[in-house]
Amino acid sequence: MSLPPRPRPKVLIVGAGLGGLMLGILLDKIGVPYHIYERSLEVKALGALMSFSGNVLRLFEQLGMLEEVLSISIPSANSTIYSEDMDLLADLGIPGYESLIKILCSDDTSYEGDILVGADGAYSTIRREMHARMEQEGLLSEADKQDFTVPYVCMVGTTTARDPDRYPELKDDVAHLHHVIGNSTRYSWTTITISKNRICWSVMAQIKSESEANQLRLSSTEWGPEAAESMIKEVHDFPIKLGGGAGVLGDIIDATPPDVVSKVMLEEKLFEQWSHGRIVLIGDEDRGSVASLPQKVSWRYQAELDAAAAHKP
Repeated sequence: MSLPPRPRPKVLIVGAGLGGLMLGILLDKIGVPYHIYERSLEVKALGALMSFSGNVLRLFEQLGMLEEVLSISIPSANSTIYSEDMDLLADLGIPGYESLIKILCSDDTSYEGDILVGADGAYSTIRREMHARMEQEGLLSEADKQDFTVPYVCMVGTTTARDPDRYPELKDDVAHLHHVIGNSTRYSWTTITISKNRICWSVMAQIKSESEANQLRLSSTEWGPEAAESMIKEVHDFPIKLGGGAGVLGDIIDATPPDVVSKVMLEEKLFEQWSHGRIVLIGDEDRGSVASLPQKVSWRYQAELDAAAAHKP
């Protein structure tokens, strides 16, 4: 048996000032019954002014009342404070109501808002713009002015389904993570067994010179699958532990479709300042420990592949 709908509560509002009237309008918008009680019998002038800050004006805008409010108002640009001797103590700027943040996209569309969140990764455009503002205002710390540390170049990929008899680790209910640190080479490499009899792998090389690092920073945004070819040739014969240790890295690289091989640059830095004004940074703004990078890259990459597969028509 279904229960009858519960009646909405009736709200009693005492006071027909700005707060009471605004609450009544909001309740009316969502269909909640209310009644406003006011002791004054008529509206009369009191000789006082009323000022609204930006957050209240946003509410008027949402209610469709902003233009009417602005039509009987003038904006305030600043507020000055003096001593009794008329010495200026402070001149305080008052921000206008206009949206304080605007972003411009590559297709020439633009969007406005009040808070900007930079979740655009380690090479964040938002962080760069935020730091530029902070430096102009003398607020950027010396540590945050420094560049990233010398980077690592990492190549990652995920194979198609492999034969569990060839790689018995695939039969287990747990993932097998094997890391190899090269003795005679600058490379280290990792293999990880995952679901559906597949293998994630990564190869990492530390960049030794700052000049090479700068060159990589300039070119990394243009890397595609072809950028991995030379690196694949260098690491093809590196030994791996999977399958009893009889194989080489090239065996699983060859079993990886070229369009799911990526070469990326990884850099490390912990920033001191993560917000300024109405801008805040979140997400992959620092790279964590070097030891955890192969797993992080492979898992993140595999998660992206699985998500893409799940959304295929």
